[in-house]
Amino acid sequence: MGEIRQVEVINKDTGETEILSERKGSYCQFMDEFCFGEFFIQLRLDWKDQDNKYQEPTLDADIYTKNALSGEKRKYKSQNDMWHHTKIEKDEEGNFIYHFSFKRLDLVLRRRITVDDGFAGMLRIIGGRIS
Repeated sequence: MGEIRQVEVINKDTGETEILSERKGSYCQFMDEFCFGEFFIQLRLDWKDQDNKYQEPTLDADIYTKNALSGEKRKYKSQNDMWHHTKIEKDEEGNFIYHFSFKRLDLVLRRRITVDDGFAGMLRIIGGRIS
């Protein structure tokens, strides 16, 4: 595979597409943070923590709540909810699909990667012919 130029996720229910962003020094690509009730959710594809079955990046989540007085974000932790590493599968077309569930929120996201596939070389033209 060539150099990755862009990674997108497509919400299978809504059809919305989001281009993931990168952060310097990180092996992750991030979705925009969004709110779900009192929670703030940050999803990311972690290329360092790969899925055992497909050797593809894991979809991880950080979930926060906000202190009502200070506005400070605090990482949400729960013994009952398992959302940190989500399930990955392939659809019939070979696309990777991630399932994220948290409380009553269920997201089914398809990953799309744009790569720059090319090669470097030299061309020599002799007598009007390419050789």
